[in-house]
Amino acid sequence: MTTPRATRRRASAFRYERFLASTASNTAQLNVRYTARAYRRLGELYEAKGDVKQAIQRYTDFITLWKDADPALQPAVQAARARVQQLLAKAG
Repeated sequence: MTTPRATRRRASAFRYERFLASTASNTAQLNVRYTARAYRRLGELYEAKGDVKQAIQRYTDFITLWKDADPALQPAVQAARARVQQLLAKAG
């Protein structure tokens, strides 16, 4: 049985993926902040769902996008790196 929370997570992940797909073909640089937030949130949603492979991919996308971000934003990048390491260790 699917819980309401799982249904909301799945719907949120769908909307974030649709947002990213719609901006992928946009040649102009979309607001990186929104794209980064989408990647990070997808990592969290996939992690909560138990989809380790997708969670690692989306966290890695976030890290790649913000690796050279302002120093004030680097704690979020470091947190994502830590999550990736934990997920890799968990996956074996």
